Amino acid sequence: CRFLVQERAAQYRFAGNVGMRKLLTLAVTTYNAEKCLPRLLLSLGGQDFSKCSVCFSDDGSSDGTSTLIQAFAAEHPGVVDYSSHRNIGVGATRNLMLDTIESQYVWFIDHDDEIRPGCLAELVKVLEVAEPEILWMERVVFSEMPEGWPATASFEPRRVKHETMMALMDFPPWRKIYAVSLLKGAGVKFTRYFGED
Repeated sequence: CRFLVQERAAQYRFAGNVGMRKLLTLAVTTYNAEKCLPRLLLSLGGQDFSKCSVCFSDDGSSDGTSTLIQAFAAEHPGVVDYSSHRNIGVGATRNLMLDTIESQYVWFIDHDDEIRPGCLAELVKVLEVAEPEILWMERVVFSEMPEGWPATASFEPRRVKHETMMALMDFPPWRKIYAVSLLKGAGVKFTRYFGED
């Protein structure tokens, strides 16, 4: 992944570097997210972006993902950057994004995440007062898989018990907001796997 990231870095640029003067950048990786992305976009729609920006990086989707992102960007001028590239995986995509982000903090989230109302305004308050290197956050996990595996007919969201998902979902990057200087200064690179860090 590291070689691939270096090889493609020159070809990968965000449209406007909107995160340049912002405190926090939400770095969203997407891949064939047409079905779940609208919920994330809806949850972002009413947020306070005065000190935040959103950077979408599409990992080679073949569905309508880019159309959804571009429509959201048109509704939020000066807030959204969008870039796409051939499929290289979520970890390598995060590495590419990290190389271009110029805000003080970054929050890596996925296309199937949702942000609670007022979340960004509250996060900005905490970041400005505490100035942490890493801000660890609580989350609520929902699953669209019906009871039992493999998936059968229904894909309605249902809350998952904390204990059920703890082993799989306690350490991924979307649980934390990072100081960009910490990640870049330490040369942190994400791997290709789910629990990237």
